[in-house]
Amino acid sequence: MKVYDEISNAKINLFLHVLNKREDGFHNILSLFLPVSFGDRLRIILNTDNFLTEPDKIEFQSINLISLKKPRLEFEEVSEKGNFKKNLIYKLFEILLTKGFKIPKLSIRLYKKIPPGSGLGGGSGNVGALLRFLVKVGILNFNEAYDVAISLGSDIPFFLYNKPSWVMGRGEIIEPLKNSAIFSGLYGILCLNEISVSTKLAYEMLKRPLDKKGFDYTNQKKQLSNFLNENIENFFNFTRNDFEEPVLNLYPELWECKENLMKTQPLLTRMTGSGSALFSLYNDKKKMIESLRFLNKMDSSRSFSPFRILTGQSPSGKASDFGSDIRRFESSLPSH
Repeated sequence: MKVYDEISNAKINLFLHVLNKREDGFHNILSLFLPVSFGDRLRIILNTDNFLTEPDKIEFQSINLISLKKPRLEFEEVSEKGNFKKNLIYKLFEILLTKGFKIPKLSIRLYKKIPPGSGLGGGSGNVGALLRFLVKVGILNFNEAYDVAISLGSDIPFFLYNKPSWVMGRGEIIEPLKNSAIFSGLYGILCLNEISVSTKLAYEMLKRPLDKKGFDYTNQKKQLSNFLNENIENFFNFTRNDFEEPVLNLYPELWECKENLMKTQPLLTRMTGSGSALFSLYNDKKKMIESLRFLNKMDSSRSFSPFRILTGQSPSGKASDFGSDIRRFESSLPSH
C-alpha cells in the first residue's frame, strides 16, 4: 500500500464576465481563475494488489473542518454520512469504471474546509485534485483526465491544470497565464459566510440572451492582458464579476460583508464565482495580517481566512512547489 497527501486548493475569480447563453444551455464566460492556498486536503491510500470493481467499494471518509454551521451541514448531505452517490468524487469513479479504466482499490480521507455554494470551487477542486493524482501515478494520461473533467463539471478542467489561467467557453478552454509571477507579492483574505448560492439561480438572474454564433474572446482577452501586464489596478478597474450585483442584492447581508472588507482599504474587494464568498487583496503581508485582526474583532458572525495566490513561481520567475508554498505561508502567520 502507498499513502499520498494531495492539496485540493480553492480558486478565486479575479474577474468573471458572462458573455452569452449557448444552445446547449451553458453560458460562455471569460475569467481569470487563480488557485489559492486556502483549501481542502486529501489523503489517498492505494492498494495496488487489488482493483476497484464499483464506486460503492471506495473507502471514503470526510473530516468536516468547515467553520460555518449551515455549510457544514450541507456538506454532510453529500459526504459518506449522507448520500455519497451525490458527491462528485463518487461520480468521478463511476465514470472512470464505466469507461473501463483499471483503478486500484483506494481509501480517501477528505479534510474539508471549503464551504459548498461559496464560489470557491470546493467539490470541483476535490475532483480536480484526484484527477491530477491519477495522472501523477500513471493511471490516466492528461488528455484522458481532461475528457473526464469536462464531462463532470465546468470548473473541473481548471483544477486539472491548477495554474493561474484564463478560462473561457463554459469553462473547458484553459490558457495558463504566462506571467503568473506578477501575483507572487499579493496576499488575500476570504470572507466566508452562512449563505450558499445556487449557480443555476445566479445564471438565471443574469438573463443573458441566446447567441448561436459563439463568441470570439481574442480582442477582449488581449485588451485585458495588456492592462494586467501594465498596471494591475487598471486591470481591476476594467473588470468585474457579473454575478456580484444581482447576488449581493438578493442577499443584502453580503453587502455588509463587502463593506467590512473595504474598510481595510485593500487593492481590490470582489465576490468570487457565483458567490457567496468575497475576497480582498493586499500588496503587503503586514497590511493583510492587520486587516485580518481587524475583521475578526469587528465581525464574529463570519469566518475570515488568509491566503496566498499559488503561482508555481517565485517573483523572480523560478518554479516553486504549491505544497511548500502553502506550508511556508501558513507557518509564517501569527498564532491566534
